[in-house]
Amino acid sequence: MKRILVLASVALVSACQSPSPNTASVPASSMTTLSTAGFDPLPNDALKTLIVGKVLHLGKGNSVATYFADGKYDSVGTKDHSTGTYAFEGDKVCVHFMAGPTRKGSWCGQIAMIGTDYWLIATNGDRWKVKSITPLAEPAPKPS
Repeated sequence: MKRILVLASVALVSACQSPSPNTASVPASSMTTLSTAGFDPLPNDALKTLIVGKVLHLGKGNSVATYFADGKYDSVGTKDHSTGTYAFEGDKVCVHFMAGPTRKGSWCGQIAMIGTDYWLIATNGDRWKVKSITPLAEPAPKPS
């Protein structure tokens, strides 16, 4: 009986010394280690000024997202090409996909300045660093 009590005591002491499941460290997401808790998204007017008629070069997979002035949207990544339309809902830009191999439905996100960089942050938590923003090239004039 003493032997059982000793073993039970050792097990109890060991359990008290190991970290609880709530305090275990969790590895950072492989997408980015940047914390976006408490970020301030751009307000509607600043968001429109930043992206309408512009091309955003995104860090993830070297994707390129184009926001045409007429509300059309085009995205080219290493594995897919999607098209659709976009609209603003408060401080979010929402894209409704019309064609693309992996995209269906709608997607919404915000843009925030975090540190010295712009980040595109989806409502589902995905985020991409905006590597650069360039004006959309004007279409070539039609021959007369």
